[in-house]
Amino acid sequence: MIDPKDMTWVILAGGQATRMHHNDKGLVIFQDQPLVEHVLTRLRQQLPTPILINANRHIEDYAHYGRVIEDIWPGYLGPLAGMHSGLQHAQTPWVGFSPCDSPFLHSQLIARFCQQEDDGMDAFVASDGERVQPAFVVIRRRCLPVLEAYLAAGERRLMGFIRQLSHRHVVFNDEAYAFVNINSLEEIEDYRLISPSSPSLDVC
Repeated sequence: MIDPKDMTWVILAGGQATRMHHNDKGLVIFQDQPLVEHVLTRLRQQLPTPILINANRHIEDYAHYGRVIEDIWPGYLGPLAGMHSGLQHAQTPWVGFSPCDSPFLHSQLIARFCQQEDDGMDAFVASDGERVQPAFVVIRRRCLPVLEAYLAAGERRLMGFIRQLSHRHVVFNDEAYAFVNINSLEEIEDYRLISPSSPSLDVC
């Protein structure tokens, strides 16, 4: 079992959002709130410790929601650069990650991760029962040197890094929209009738 107090959670909002016409994705308005605010609200309902936000633009805007950490590794390398920064800044044994564009975050995400047996695994990775969802992952902070070596070798694939770690899948197949990412302005309209505040995620 993992004690939630031994976990720091990081929201990944440091990407370039090319499919969102380069708008800062976490600050794009969805159902009257920035996407990052939806994710932050759902995490705060589950976690007793402070939440970090990884961002590389509009730092002052993100700072309204919590402590902002920028990429340390240069060049906009995607989620792995944000994870590197999170592992570097966190002071807890475990660090969890979620993208900023998932407003329907699973209502028991952290609890289910924490229920896993702490038997030497380096990471626990979410699955929807059919596909692995590697952006929703909990990693031991001690894995930072592994990630640094992986990035230094020119690697950028998130799942490729996770495969270098001893890891286990954790299944979340009971909330239909838990891993939906809002990747485009069109998807904002597609999902506008889904209620992020409802655990069952029923259509309004």
